[in-house]
Amino acid sequence: MTQPNPLRRRAITALVVVNLLWGISFPAMKATNMIMEGRVGGVGASDSASSGKAMAQMTAACFLIIVRFSIALVLLGVFFPRLFHGLTREQWRMGAWTGLAFAAGFVLQIVGLNYVPASRSGFLTSLTVVFTPLAMTAIERRLPRGPVVVGAAAAVVGTAILTGMIELGRPFGLRFASDALGQVGAGDWLTAGAAVIFTLQIVLIDRFSRRMPAGQLTPGMFVATLAVGLVLFGAGHVLQPPVGGLALWSGLLVDVPFLALVLVMSVFCTVLAFYWMNKYQARVAPAQAALIYTLEPIFATVWAMFLPGLISPLIRLDYPSERPGWGLVIGGALVVAGNALALWPVKKTE
Repeated sequence: MTQPNPLRRRAITALVVVNLLWGISFPAMKATNMIMEGRVGGVGASDSASSGKAMAQMTAACFLIIVRFSIALVLLGVFFPRLFHGLTREQWRMGAWTGLAFAAGFVLQIVGLNYVPASRSGFLTSLTVVFTPLAMTAIERRLPRGPVVVGAAAAVVGTAILTGMIELGRPFGLRFASDALGQVGAGDWLTAGAAVIFTLQIVLIDRFSRRMPAGQLTPGMFVATLAVGLVLFGAGHVLQPPVGGLALWSGLLVDVPFLALVLVMSVFCTVLAFYWMNKYQARVAPAQAALIYTLEPIFATVWAMFLPGLISPLIRLDYPSERPGWGLVIGGALVVAGNALALWPVKKTE
């Protein structure tokens, strides 16, 4: 009887922790959105009378990106300097392309969190796991495998239940809502769009990691993400400057609750999570790693069930913990099952 490989077991444990850390970011980002809405105004979904609501939300998302990735880039250079050693111009460029895709999806995800609960955002974001094998089959010009088709169908049904397009009947029945398409809100579309763009990021990492160590994509990715945040924030401020100007935004840089949340996301959800992902993913099979990543929305839901209630009194924020209903439980379970099926490993024939 063969003994389990301790390095592989450590890698699996590390990747599970990565998903646990990523799960924290969903309620944390929603809380930072609420703080920015209170300090700057015009950020949250409640500001429905403002014609520039979308611009304000985009500007706020980019400000969060600027602060988070500035901190993350500094920490990456201090604690993992070898990732920067010997990078060629081509390697910086590959990291930058990865960061551009990541930044575009990240902006949509943050803005979408103004409209949907953190748990729902986690499950919708996880659709990337289904989109990726479908994208690869299109790129490689081959028919998708049976499990991919079944998994995609399960994820679609689960998403329809999550968004309210399909209602749960009794006993255990399903029916289309009377206004099915009207049940899908802006946050759902934005988050699903983010999942599509994150798919592009994964495809780029798959391609670039064949030409360089995957971990060395991280510096270029962080720099490009920060650059996108700076450019879009500047554009948003010029097109729709808030009353009070940049002073309102700079005030957030000394706002303890805001900085505390961003610091947690920068250290745990960004630097440590990405570093461990890049370090340990190569030690397990790609299909197994992808299956582990389906844990992210589950962790996001668990964190959303108690983390807001814990931190809200500390930062004086009215953000109660979530209470998932059957729609979230069943819809989320179908999304996770669909993800697992889409990534089910293929048996190699001799």
